[in-house]
Amino acid sequence: MLNSKLSALARLLVYHALAIVFLQGLISAQVTLPPIIGDSMWTKPFGAYADKCPDPGGSPGFGPMSALAEDAGLLFRATTTGLMVLKADNGEIIERIDLNALVKNYRSTLRVYCDRGATKVLVWYGGTDSLRNVLFSYPSKQILKVFTYEDPVDSWYYNHCAVSPDGRWIIVPKGWNKGQRYILYDAIRDTLLFPEQFKQLLSWSSWSFDGKAQQLAYGQFNYDTTSTLTIFDLTSPDLRTRIYPNTANFIDPKFSADGRYVIATSTKWSGGQLASLPQLSVLESTTGKIIWQISGRSEWWGGNQDKTRHDLVNYAISGDGRYVYAYRNDTIDRAGNVIDDGFFYRLPDVIPIARAVPRTTAGRAPDYTHAVSWRSGYTSFNADLSRAYVEPNHRDFMPYPSCDIVAMQFDDLITGMFGNESATGSSHIIYPNPTTGSLTLDWTNSHETVYWQLLDTSGSILFYASSPVMNGKVQIEIPQSLAIGRYSLLVRDATARTVEHHVVIKN
Repeated sequence: MLNSKLSALARLLVYHALAIVFLQGLISAQVTLPPIIGDSMWTKPFGAYADKCPDPGGSPGFGPMSALAEDAGLLFRATTTGLMVLKADNGEIIERIDLNALVKNYRSTLRVYCDRGATKVLVWYGGTDSLRNVLFSYPSKQILKVFTYEDPVDSWYYNHCAVSPDGRWIIVPKGWNKGQRYILYDAIRDTLLFPEQFKQLLSWSSWSFDGKAQQLAYGQFNYDTTSTLTIFDLTSPDLRTRIYPNTANFIDPKFSADGRYVIATSTKWSGGQLASLPQLSVLESTTGKIIWQISGRSEWWGGNQDKTRHDLVNYAISGDGRYVYAYRNDTIDRAGNVIDDGFFYRLPDVIPIARAVPRTTAGRAPDYTHAVSWRSGYTSFNADLSRAYVEPNHRDFMPYPSCDIVAMQFDDLITGMFGNESATGSSHIIYPNPTTGSLTLDWTNSHETVYWQLLDTSGSILFYASSPVMNGKVQIEIPQSLAIGRYSLLVRDATARTVEHHVVIKN
């Protein structure tokens, strides 16, 4: 079983490997387009108008248009009349929820959120007189709470909501000008909370809970103002906060489910324009240390339409903090060829290990401000990044035309790409083994550089680097401080045509 998976992966690696390119904006100057993994799990075109997603009209304030209840295996999707409930594994439509019959003065759905068990669903909708959030139970569809936005309604809605994974905590906006811009609702105690810390928050914001709903990360956006990441401790009566001084301009943070890591865009804005190259960072929440960071690129194409190419605006981190997904929309060579792909990284390596089928995961983080793109959409990942649910703003830009939803699967990333065996075998000799620290790898391939990673028995990366090929040999230096023991050494060439696994013993 394992050998067959590895054999299929080896064919995949060889088939999709591409030539070396210079991908502008990455920390490593010379990288390659990594192998394509995954394919569509299912696609859904909707012919009926009532089943279509509301037209966002180019406003970055709209979305997310779908919410994944992973534990229940359901996907809630906004439609022109309310919500559609689908099975996440095959796209089968369970039911349609008519919000006209559920709430008063319903006009259009703007965003939808839910908990992991699909017990509570939050819908931000436009009414005939104001904006409202309605929280209802599922599958009973009993209204639990209605929240009204108290300020005048305009065409840009930067405020965002959140539902904790267990369904207990709900965050909704109250208004811009009331001195209390957000409400924290405790659904278990049916209590509205107005924490003192919330009075200082800006209107343009985003939120993320950890998997146990014990921590709440908050990021805010404001032109010409440096903001820092704030984490609220939901287990403390006074919502004790931690602020990280080294997280300037952190926007749209996302917790890993284990609560150890936060990924966020850290792009600086000034006067409505980018003041620095787009950046994506991963922070360790206990130490405040940034353990991973890459930079991207942004371009202005001019004209009346917003055709800015925004890089690194859609991203996710796996529940265990081992993998990162980042959408890249960048120029890869001097000829101006554009890459429009989702890339996968294994922390702390800044060299991508795999990518999605081009444009299938195209989009932006739903609540990332000023990331309008004519190819953008909304992408939701499950906890281990093996599934993604994509709703394109413009269907015809997807490789699967005329689809309103595309469900992608990336099982090879999790189960086979970097397991305990080699994808192509260990055809090259490495010596001396056991070693005290210095290794020599015979390398007959013509590539000038190899990339290697040293892992412990649990699969955690301890060290990684690249080494030049000189006279058919590669010198690999294992740090002397490494403890005596057995380790895995993963080696690949720049084009990923050769991927090898060696067991090395440190004396």
